[in-house]
Amino acid sequence: MCIKRFFLIFILLLQVNISITACSVNKTAYKKELPIPILAEKIKSTDKEKKWEALSYLEDHYKDNPEIVNLLIYSLKDNNPEIRLKAVHSLANNNIVEPLIPLLTNDDDWLVRAEVIKAVYEAKKKNALPYLKTALQDKEPSVREEAVSYISKIKTRNTVPVLISALNDSNRDVKRKAINALAPFGVEEPIINLFNDDDPLVKEEVLKALVEIQSPAVSNLLLMGLWDERVNIRRRAAYFLSQERYKHSLEPLIGALSDSDTIVRIYSAEALGNLGDQKALSPLLEALTNTKDNNLINVVKNSINKLRPVEELPEEAAAHYKKGIAHQNRMEFEKAIAEYEQAVKIYPNYSDAHYNLGRLYYQQKSTNHAINEFKKALLNPFNSKPEICYLELGNIYFENFLYDEAVAEYKKALSIKKDIASAHNGLGVVYKKKRLYEMAVAEFMEAINIDRTYASAYKNIGDIFFDLKRYDAALKEYKSALKANQLDPEVRNSIGNIYNIKGMYDEAILEYKEALNIMDYNNREIFHANLSRLYNKKKMYEQAIAEAKKAIRLKPDYAEAHLNLGYAYIEKNMYGKAVEEFKNAIRLKPGIPEAHNNLGWAYEQLGEYNLAVDEYKKAIQAYPAWELPKTNLRRIRSNN
Repeated sequence: MCIKRFFLIFILLLQVNISITACSVNKTAYKKELPIPILAEKIKSTDKEKKWEALSYLEDHYKDNPEIVNLLIYSLKDNNPEIRLKAVHSLANNNIVEPLIPLLTNDDDWLVRAEVIKAVYEAKKKNALPYLKTALQDKEPSVREEAVSYISKIKTRNTVPVLISALNDSNRDVKRKAINALAPFGVEEPIINLFNDDDPLVKEEVLKALVEIQSPAVSNLLLMGLWDERVNIRRRAAYFLSQERYKHSLEPLIGALSDSDTIVRIYSAEALGNLGDQKALSPLLEALTNTKDNNLINVVKNSINKLRPVEELPEEAAAHYKKGIAHQNRMEFEKAIAEYEQAVKIYPNYSDAHYNLGRLYYQQKSTNHAINEFKKALLNPFNSKPEICYLELGNIYFENFLYDEAVAEYKKALSIKKDIASAHNGLGVVYKKKRLYEMAVAEFMEAINIDRTYASAYKNIGDIFFDLKRYDAALKEYKSALKANQLDPEVRNSIGNIYNIKGMYDEAILEYKEALNIMDYNNREIFHANLSRLYNKKKMYEQAIAEAKKAIRLKPDYAEAHLNLGYAYIEKNMYGKAVEEFKNAIRLKPGIPEAHNNLGWAYEQLGEYNLAVDEYKKAIQAYPAWELPKTNLRRIRSNN
């Protein structure tokens, strides 16, 4: 939901803020056949546009001809990295990779080297490992990160040592990716050694990986994590401890009930309840009397209830349930479902098994099955978390656009426990969708009153103010969200968007860069595209080109990144490449008015007046209220 919002904000910002100059390339030359001598002359010329035209022709009209191959290999030595990259694409698309291999160490452009990595892997598969190993020594972190991605796909006995070597990389993202890649191999010791890394994100990745592979060492590391000086490590450790029963965790968890961070105390209280040890009763009662935080009070009460006598479960059903948990932790979801189904077959009222089945079915998009399982879990009077089942049902209904049903379920959860922050937040999101902004803000405020560190509620209020164009109020809420959770890239992005609207470009750039520093591997292209747009506004076109290319590298079908790249090419007078990027943007996302207007301007500069008129008309049709393409159309008709 948040990512979709970014794209909507992006388009709005384009319509409001982009001042359009423009650019284009003449593709009419490609209509006629170009003999090899003419192609050779263009490729060996000093004119970038001629080289680009020839390579574009070869890309579309490639034939298995040694002379053509030699021309492409010749282009690999060109001084312009764009030309080299174009040649790499053409050779790679035709499975000619041997001439590309020297570029892994000799080329000075990281995008070229990254493209060579991809080409070598796709051509050689398992035999690509030596070349990918070389790429791990590259000076550019993005290239090393790309190499780790492809190495992880090679399932041979030689893969693991190479990935282990990547754990020593100086870049946080390379290390995190290597940790993730090693986890499926069940490698423990090298990952454990990184637990003492100074970077908290690396440390979190270590805990996550060790929990995933069910390492015997993970319990001790989680208990050590409870005393880490960084609050995010303590939170992550307490969270994992709350998800599974670990030996020797009773005393450390009792100590964590006194942590300075409320979230750590909440997860620790939940973990103690899950342990089911009567020794935790007295510390939990003490914690109950020493806090005024409603959310913590509810969790402690729930944990205390778990320490009381519960239903007798058949041993065979409980055994299947535990196997289901083990499979689920290893992400073997089909096996986990089979075990849980065996558990409920033996004991039909097994509420925890029904609940876990509901979660797994919903992950697999089996919505109806998920709803049925949550409802079956609610039939058991011994169900220890009925409010959570109602909450899950509310989330399912919301994500399937059944807003009235979602409201009903959230209210059922609140009727059991009125101080469930996430239920109030869920109600607020539904009201926001229905444009009942006052009711939505009231629910978000309820969530915040329950939990002052509820970052999502602050962010949701900020989103409402942003939609209402109350940017200063939105900025205040986003900063509160950031104070509650400094590692939320989406909030950084929203703050950057506001600074962008207010013309505070340097501040916006800092926010987008900070977002990239804490961003996970997914959706990084959004921030690179945002940076590209801002660099264009600041007339820093080389930086704009570099950021747009990073975005396209991560997501080739990202229309907005192609649009940003085309705009930068205009300002660099690289019309051929600009037209290609605008056409890419239109192909990927038809009807972008800026792309049509820019393309029209480019055609006009190249003397292609009929094509320019067509593009201006398309821009007007896509956005009738926009005056710029109308002005351009009047001018071109008057002058021609």
